[in-house]
Amino acid sequence: MDEQVPIECRRKVEALMQCEKRHPTDRFLCSYLSNAAALCFVSVICSSQLEDVQTYCSSKGTEAKRKLCKRAQDDLDACMIAHQKS
Repeated sequence: MDEQVPIECRRKVEALMQCEKRHPTDRFLCSYLSNAAALCFVSVICSSQLEDVQTYCSSKGTEAKRKLCKRAQDDLDACMIAHQKS
């Protein structure tokens, strides 16, 4: 396995790879594992920003909460863009 995969995410990535080997023509069957692996990467790389999104965007709220949600989403986007490979 690639050494760049965070240790916290390796089991999820391994499970995804095994699923994709078993179902090469129907990757939809592995989509839940793909989502879990992606969320794991985001939670390792942009943990505080993800936590803010989960906190402020979990339910409808006041105008102030919606603004906090939008700001948290923008911060998470910026964090993910900053960590993308060129």
